[in-house]
Amino acid sequence: MNPTMKTAVTVLQEMMVKLGLTPEYECIAQSGPQHQAMFDYRCVACGVVVTASARSKKEAKQEVARLMLQQLSRRGLPVPPPYAAPPPAHLAPHDAHDAQAAAGAAPDARSYVALLKELCAEYRLAGVQYELVGDTGPPHLRHFTVRARIGQHERVATSTTKKTARQLAAEALYSYLRENLARVTRDFNEEDALVRAHEKAMERYTDNEEQPRRPDLGQRISEYHLGLAARLGECAGRGAGRGRGAAR
Repeated sequence: MNPTMKTAVTVLQEMMVKLGLTPEYECIAQSGPQHQAMFDYRCVACGVVVTASARSKKEAKQEVARLMLQQLSRRGLPVPPPYAAPPPAHLAPHDAHDAQAAAGAAPDARSYVALLKELCAEYRLAGVQYELVGDTGPPHLRHFTVRARIGQHERVATSTTKKTARQLAAEALYSYLRENLARVTRDFNEEDALVRAHEKAMERYTDNEEQPRRPDLGQRISEYHLGLAARLGECAGRGAGRGRGAAR
């Protein structure tokens, strides 16, 4: 990111100040081991609730602010670039302006889901898994939270419909993967290598279990000599006893 460009948190704060509002941030969850912790942040602004996840609290807060700006942009609020919601990928350039002009119009829910699927196929990543992790609010104002996950990489988004939440989660994960493809593909290669090494180790272990155990000949010979010595000792003891009896 350009160091002179304002962060998503700063842009959102300035927008809310102009409206006489204040965005609310909250760290709602922390998961994973300490060296790979994931932090879930929630942001509430203008009646919109958005959540996001990242490897640090700072990144999670910036990510949730970025998603909030995109949501507000789709609802017609003026959001400066590059935080304004992008037009749907399937639209032609001359249709992009019309799509952005439609207040509150969200992109086709299949667009980023399809793009994310194509990205996984192109770089041979694991398949995308979507999970509904939250369902809150009264019946007339429900909010659904969906998590999109590929391996250990995931993003979470919240919206008033499951379809839109799924789209937003796919969009966030797609953007993250595009920006970090080199590291992400390396992570997946390392994971695959670990899985293959584990499978080979299990194969060797299984092969060793199936082979019959060979007798320890050294142990058997030593046991034979010990038994023979004990037997000879018993015979010598009985012979000595008979000799003493005859002498009497």
